[in-house]
Amino acid sequence: MFKRILLTLVLSSVLIAEEPWVMILGYHRIVKKRQLHPDVTISAFEEQLEFIKANYEVISLDYLVRCLKEKNPPTANSIVITLDDGDESIYTYAYPLLKKYNLPATVFYYSNYLGNGGITRAQIKEMSENGICFGAHTKTHALLTVKLKGESAEGYLKRLREELTESKKTIEEITKKEVKYLAYPYGKHNEVVDAEAVKAGYMAAAGIAWDRNYVSSAAVMNLKRRLIPGRYKLSDFADIFKNSNIDKSLETEHEDYR
Repeated sequence: MFKRILLTLVLSSVLIAEEPWVMILGYHRIVKKRQLHPDVTISAFEEQLEFIKANYEVISLDYLVRCLKEKNPPTANSIVITLDDGDESIYTYAYPLLKKYNLPATVFYYSNYLGNGGITRAQIKEMSENGICFGAHTKTHALLTVKLKGESAEGYLKRLREELTESKKTIEEITKKEVKYLAYPYGKHNEVVDAEAVKAGYMAAAGIAWDRNYVSSAAVMNLKRRLIPGRYKLSDFADIFKNSNIDKSLETEHEDYR
């Protein structure tokens, strides 16, 4: 009996070890010359796209969520590309490269960026019509887990719901498509935020916890995601896929991510 139980545990461990993983990458601005910690140069971004296309399956966030809902893992280790905030550089530099390599991506946009340096309504519409998925990053990029000074519990809930629903509504009005995905600003969320996000109509949400996603264990409202700092050489970038023990989550604590 003991040998049978031991064999079962060993086989279970092997199956878990062999399950394909999905890694979600998070970018911010794609630029000619770096100024901020998260800035990735155009040449580095293209080099990274070439690397993941040559070595992994690049899948859409839609496909990942479908795999999670159906409990059906992808057939190989896979990558999902996301870009946060919606800086105009995403349209100018990232979008053409994504088209060049025929790679799907999701842009998490906070709607108050419209008319304030973010991609425009026309650009959002064009990108949406050409394979780019748009998710929400709230209305003002607010920290969702804390009340403002002097804010009542009722006032906090009202503001939280506006952050979650107004951004979704704005993007849907532009794209004429349902906004199904959310990226938590600063990666911060809790049970209250998660519950309100589900009520607002989101099917999945991503934080910035440094880890891989496995269909057998991933939480759909707490997808793990690795933000990519601009200082990475290609060898640094390659290491994050090959070495599961690497944890560079502290890099995202830099003030430039605020």
